[in-house]
Amino acid sequence: MEDRILIVDDEELICRLLAQKLTSEGYSCVTAHSGREALSRFYKDTFSLIISDIKMPEMDGIELLKRVRSLNPKMMVIMVTAYPEIDLAVEAMRLGAYDFIIKPADLELILLSVRKALDKKRLEEELEAYHKNLERLVEERTAKLQHAYRVLKKAHLDS
Repeated sequence: MEDRILIVDDEELICRLLAQKLTSEGYSCVTAHSGREALSRFYKDTFSLIISDIKMPEMDGIELLKRVRSLNPKMMVIMVTAYPEIDLAVEAMRLGAYDFIIKPADLELILLSVRKALDKKRLEEELEAYHKNLERLVEERTAKLQHAYRVLKKAHLDS
């Protein structure tokens, strides 16, 4: 499945630059210019990752992060801001943001963060699938052992 990235920034130029860079790296990108628009797109579509500015009109990036994570706690979100306040960074990370990048950011730094976030997401999904498979195997083997035990118990009683 192709990774889809939602890019949220009230500055159209930044959205366009990020989308061009990430598209050239093989990602499918969708842009939104406000938190409300991003939330609307999030409801209608599936994304692997969200890159969001913090300071935006209508709904800021922190509120978007809260709402997205309440709907999908496993969603990877990278926060980007031109206003590097330590309180904002701490709040974003506490709410589950994967990374916090300060503008103007090198596009290669953002690309690296995207790759790492998506790698982490894939590893978590593989681990979850592995655990589910392991649980299924344990249940199957337990059922077989219980059946064998009943057969042996019956054979013992019959003898």
